Amino acid sequence: MTVWAVSTNHFSGVISQNDVKLTLNLARRWLDGIDKTIFVNHRFYYTFIDALGSGILTFSLGLLLLKLTGLAISFGFSIIIGPLISLAIAPLVGHLLDTLPHKQVALLGNFGMLISVLLFWGYSLIAFSPHSIFWTVIIFNILTTAASRFSGLAYISSVQNLVSKNQCQRLNAIMGLSSSISGIISAPIAGWLFSEVSFKFIILLRLLTVISTLTLTLMIDFTRYDSQPHQIMTRTGSFKAAYQYLQQQPRLLKVTVSVCLLNFTSVLFEIGTPFVILQRLHLTSRVSGLIQGCSSVGIVLGGIVISIVTIKRPFSFTIRLYQVYALLSLSVGFLLNSRLLPILAVLATFNLLAGSISAMADAPIFTTIQKNVPPEIVGHLMTLLFTLVQVLQPAGVFLYSGLLDHYQYPLIFLINGLVLMSIVFRFFGVHRNYT
Repeated sequence: MTVWAVSTNHFSGVISQNDVKLTLNLARRWLDGIDKTIFVNHRFYYTFIDALGSGILTFSLGLLLLKLTGLAISFGFSIIIGPLISLAIAPLVGHLLDTLPHKQVALLGNFGMLISVLLFWGYSLIAFSPHSIFWTVIIFNILTTAASRFSGLAYISSVQNLVSKNQCQRLNAIMGLSSSISGIISAPIAGWLFSEVSFKFIILLRLLTVISTLTLTLMIDFTRYDSQPHQIMTRTGSFKAAYQYLQQQPRLLKVTVSVCLLNFTSVLFEIGTPFVILQRLHLTSRVSGLIQGCSSVGIVLGGIVISIVTIKRPFSFTIRLYQVYALLSLSVGFLLNSRLLPILAVLATFNLLAGSISAMADAPIFTTIQKNVPPEIVGHLMTLLFTLVQVLQPAGVFLYSGLLDHYQYPLIFLINGLVLMSIVFRFFGVHRNYT
């Protein structure tokens, strides 16, 4: 390779100062490129392993509860618990992120997850009972949700310090990409494992993935691109400061509110898809896993696109994607009622396209926030945003699970699509321009 070509001056035994500088600069760039690749791969493996283990166990728990209760809400417990726990621990998470090194916060979450899964595994070995599993799953979801908030927000708040600024969008996209790749296989694997092996084995599999992610966190340098890695902050952030910053950013505020509403209506697809397939069409858990896995395929495709291109107008781009999502939701309602296409084809196609939209919409917005938010409030702001966008999801679970249990599902999907489309287009309009 020409990178390692030796100057002709070397043959006469003379090494010029320029030769030395050139060689050192080339070597530094080469090593830096290798280091960036290693880190990106490192982060890819972390997200993939964590999402794979979590996805398999979460989907299996939903199948178990649905088998024991027959209720649509069985797949909604994590959706209910997540926002409530996020709201409860938000002050603590935000404070720790803006006062402690982010690696310590991530490790706190990893160790919390390890203890939670160990306790659940012990329960499955010693005291498992169909009569107690309901409340045990709720407690387990509370503990694991809290743990994942610490580690997840620690990583998201550290992206600008983990890689260079021009790599932020790529890293955000890769994190989503690795999570979705695991999602492609986690649901089908969970469906197969649930019908073939003991539930204790599924918990053990999750335990192994938690140990792996803990090890990877210990290996990651959270301050590689931090300009002041050893500075102790004398001015810490607060939710008041984060909220004031959000009020000063009308585009970000509008996107936050719209995501909150989108998450509320998207609950119907998260709990409705497995409910319709298992309880109304009376198909197997493997079929349900494959249909839901289409969402992850879509996220992979969207993640590949967004990791290659650079979005110059992230807010305008994201809002247009939300409008497309609303039209897709309405189309599903019409198709389910008209029966022009097979139900499974409709649900699979929607999951595929919705996954692509999610992947392409998230990364540019995250990148914009990570690049522009003052460092002293980044932890509080990220915690505030993630709490706000999920705050209506528990209400969505209760509403849609009740409707699915008592009314015809095609009508519910149609009304949901009409409501979502009217909200999105009323909120943003059709011809408004956002940069």
